Amino acid sequence: MTFWCITGIDSDKWVDNTRDNFKRASVGLDARLVIVENGPGLGQWGKLQNNEYLTTSEPGCANYINAGLSFVKKHCKPDDWFLKFDSDDYYGNGFMNQHLYLSNNGAKALSSSSIFVRTELDDLWFVDFDVMQGEKLINKVLHGPTLAARMDVVVDFPEPPEPWGEDALWIDKMLNNGIEFVSLSSYAFAYCRHSDRNHSFPIMGDLLRHMYSGAKVYNLGKWNEQIVNGQAQHNYGTEIPFDPYSMVKAGEQLLDIKMRIKRH
Repeated sequence: MTFWCITGIDSDKWVDNTRDNFKRASVGLDARLVIVENGPGLGQWGKLQNNEYLTTSEPGCANYINAGLSFVKKHCKPDDWFLKFDSDDYYGNGFMNQHLYLSNNGAKALSSSSIFVRTELDDLWFVDFDVMQGEKLINKVLHGPTLAARMDVVVDFPEPPEPWGEDALWIDKMLNNGIEFVSLSSYAFAYCRHSDRNHSFPIMGDLLRHMYSGAKVYNLGKWNEQIVNGQAQHNYGTEIPFDPYSMVKAGEQLLDIKMRIKRH
């Protein structure tokens, strides 16, 4: 079984981060990294190393993922896996070991529900969704950077009307095909926000907390890689309360961005 990690590179800034992530996440496993360059990222990856493959796409998240999937389909076996592997997030020690374990126990699609978040101020949050029933997710709280599926059930990612939203559309297609998602551990991954990054999903800062309306969110202090990797204990820190008015403000920000995109 091979794990094919698909990452999009639209800038040279995230090359080292992606290589470090892949090295940490895939220790001891048969894994491949498919780099899809697009836009300003064309020609930025540099020399390919072992288990790295390069292709290109038009700009856009759905475009790069589908270009990567097209490449993987030409080289994979049916029981191989696709993993979405975002270049600007954090994938920790042994991240893929749980994919191997859950696949061997019958899972066909995986995603994290509760996650760690590294904010642009270098704070570490824990976003705790109580949606579990055994190991199966009982609603669609699925985080895009952790989506994974066996290649014999994978579908292409739909093109969304905005720069974000392809993950949710893909999840709907998978669920409509009868594919159930099994939850990954919250450990060994962190969703990262960067002040100098033009994120496809633009909500940042304090407003980001209020996009998680169904979760309890805790500030655990400053970024700590050992906590994310389960190598250090932590308490739940300070809870950041949900504010519906801030959620409305974040929604208005998204609507404003959508309208500006339509005008252009």
